[in-house]
Amino acid sequence: MEQLILDIKALPIPPPRPFTVPREISAAIQKADSDREVISIQHNVLTNELFVHLWAREDPYPLVVTPVPGQKLLQYPWSPEFFTDLTGTTMCLVEDCETGDIIPMMLRDFYALFGNKHDGKQVLKLKVLPF
Repeated sequence: MEQLILDIKALPIPPPRPFTVPREISAAIQKADSDREVISIQHNVLTNELFVHLWAREDPYPLVVTPVPGQKLLQYPWSPEFFTDLTGTTMCLVEDCETGDIIPMMLRDFYALFGNKHDGKQVLKLKVLPF
């Protein structure tokens, strides 16, 4: 796990380049603006710039990343346990979706909420990561 963190931190930061939204994604964004449907994007089309563009809004677009047929989507398991092991002791900020209150908590506590039936308590979304 420690090596994975070092590998991720060692990844080069790509130089900035002009950013344009692909035509098919632009159409999906317009549709999502009107009916708040989920935008589905194949992972080979989703760039960091496009993700930031879609996610940086006050009310981010619902987004599903799909694999290219016949290709593996993820290199590592995408599970609460994986992220708890990787970043669980890191502090983050979550937002109460009902009140807008910002709540500091450990990532492991946020991940522990995954998969639990909603019992009428707070609905939280991850707001700020410190890395």
